[in-house]
Amino acid sequence: MEIRYGRYLLPPTKDTTQDPMPVWGIHMRKESPPADNDPIEWYLLTTQEITSVEQTEDTVNTYKLRWRIEDHFRVLKTGCKVENLRLQDAESLHRVITLYMVSAWRIMLMTLLGRETVDLSAEVFFTESEFKMMDVYAQIYKVPAHTDLKSAILLVAMMGGYMDRKNDPPPGHEIMWRGYAKLQMRAITYEELKGIYDLVERTSLPSIAS
Repeated sequence: MEIRYGRYLLPPTKDTTQDPMPVWGIHMRKESPPADNDPIEWYLLTTQEITSVEQTEDTVNTYKLRWRIEDHFRVLKTGCKVENLRLQDAESLHRVITLYMVSAWRIMLMTLLGRETVDLSAEVFFTESEFKMMDVYAQIYKVPAHTDLKSAILLVAMMGGYMDRKNDPPPGHEIMWRGYAKLQMRAITYEELKGIYDLVERTSLPSIAS
């Protein structure tokens, strides 16, 4: 990619008495595009001062993270329903949003890991109770039980409605959120029932004298 940068002045649009705003423009263009294809061109305006090619590359690499940020807020809005919060206290709202941001990050991480060939054990991400529920749903969907992190994440996606057909794109954040929410609810229910069962097993009923 060819890369260029330069400083420009944007004139005011409403209050013409104000001074122009200095911005730095970045232009990227593919040098040798494939035959019969137009070269890829990309423009970026930033208020961050750029005085070298190295700074230009850093700015481009930073902007490449924009889509991840968009995905993060999408999970917050559509999955966690953060916009539906009706808390009146700023401190309480801050605490809830903080927890939701951790949940959104976890969903994003799960989605991205599911698209890679990850030779990690599924234990780095899921709990024992979640494994129990995944084993149940593997039988329901008639698919092999999870063997690694990637296969476990695929099963979670199927719990969220992913069909795993040959030409289907990788599961997105919304599907992963639905699947993981279902998995967590089933795992919590399993833990509660197991706790009740263990309590009954440990408790000896008093004998009734005849």
